[in-house]
Amino acid sequence: MAIDLITISEVGTKDFLRVHKNDSLYNLIKALRKNEVDRAVVYGEHGAEGMVTLKDIVSKIGSTKSMRMPVSTLHVSSVMSYPLIKLPYDTSVAKAARVMLENNISSIPAEKEGKIVALFSKWDIAKLLYEDKTPITEIMTSSVTKVSETDSLIMVRRLMIDNGLSTLPVINPSNNEAVGIVTLTELVNTLVDIIDEFADSGDKDFLRRVRVGDIMRPLVPAVSPSESVGRAARLMIEKNIRGVLIMEEDIIRGIVTLTDLTRYVTLKLVTP
Repeated sequence: MAIDLITISEVGTKDFLRVHKNDSLYNLIKALRKNEVDRAVVYGEHGAEGMVTLKDIVSKIGSTKSMRMPVSTLHVSSVMSYPLIKLPYDTSVAKAARVMLENNISSIPAEKEGKIVALFSKWDIAKLLYEDKTPITEIMTSSVTKVSETDSLIMVRRLMIDNGLSTLPVINPSNNEAVGIVTLTELVNTLVDIIDEFADSGDKDFLRRVRVGDIMRPLVPAVSPSESVGRAARLMIEKNIRGVLIMEEDIIRGIVTLTDLTRYVTLKLVTP
């Protein structure tokens, strides 16, 4: 089926994670880890009210205000994004992609008769592009933000929040070679574990001592400039990673993220 004929309810996740806004944030994070997902729909007394993603969690925990507050004392309502943006279940993938880009969000619930029947996200767009043979160089971002193994967790957190980034390549400062990546997943896991351990210790600088090299994934998911959009999309899903580097002779030429794939779909399916 042509991608422009597919609706968000057809390809969106039916068994998505649901939480109540009064649930413990710590329990939500455990559920995200257990289910290997990065988001949940938040419900209240009158149905679905918001969304919580790893980006929302990173934006909250680790801030100066909450740095010394154990995650176990926070509720889902303190980090969720609202009001919830929803679309009718028969909305096309292309239209949903445009709405996500315009609102700087990464998922949209599909609604039918007042109920959410699926959760459509940028991950679903990646799955739809498995067979796409477009050269990866046509959609990659050439200007790549990199961080060093010796950079601090605090600096990387702020860099991701301020610039809307979810994946950063990590380089060795001595030779400028890529040695790993750091994503929102590593930030959330590290912040939760460290804050809960040190929040009551009186140690004011515990987070500032954590370096990127301590938390990064020691792998570099990459494709060559000669490969296709489909190859990059498959690699993202296989490795559960939000971005893939474009590398040639050990040099980073660009990066393709889930957002790049989403933007590509909107441009590819635009009506003349």
